[in-house]
Amino acid sequence: FGLGFERPVRLMREAIRTARDTLERRDSDHYRVMPHAAPARRVPIYVAAKGEQLNRLGANEADGVFLSGFRLAEVGQAVEWARSSGRAVHVALYASVRFRTDAPDDPTALSGSPAEIARGLLELVRRHRPDSIGMALVDGDPVDTMLDAAIETLRAYRSISSRG
Repeated sequence: FGLGFERPVRLMREAIRTARDTLERRDSDHYRVMPHAAPARRVPIYVAAKGEQLNRLGANEADGVFLSGFRLAEVGQAVEWARSSGRAVHVALYASVRFRTDAPDDPTALSGSPAEIARGLLELVRRHRPDSIGMALVDGDPVDTMLDAAIETLRAYRSISSRG
């Protein structure tokens, strides 16, 4: 789009505000409502970022923050940034998962069998209390293979989480 990134936080703040103004049919510095514009509607806006400043921006300006790709040991810090404003912000945590036994060590991913990954997901939920949890399937295997393992993981998660 030809956008510069010398001030990414300011640029993202303006983009969020402009998107909201556009969707809600509100005149602003960057948007003028046109007579033929679509009807106003509320669409949740999420910010996905790894750094502190953009996650704090999401906490202050967006409806939700999408967290993924963090080192597992740093997820708590990212969740803290996402909740730093004190506003109700939806925290969506998507853990990278690796089912392949030959996968290299990866500090950003849960790995192992579906049962082991389910236990890891449950631990993330209990420790960080996200509003939603998901899995980023990162092995690069055929989609059906990864989906079968993900479904098995969700079944295992349901089983162990219902036990308390």
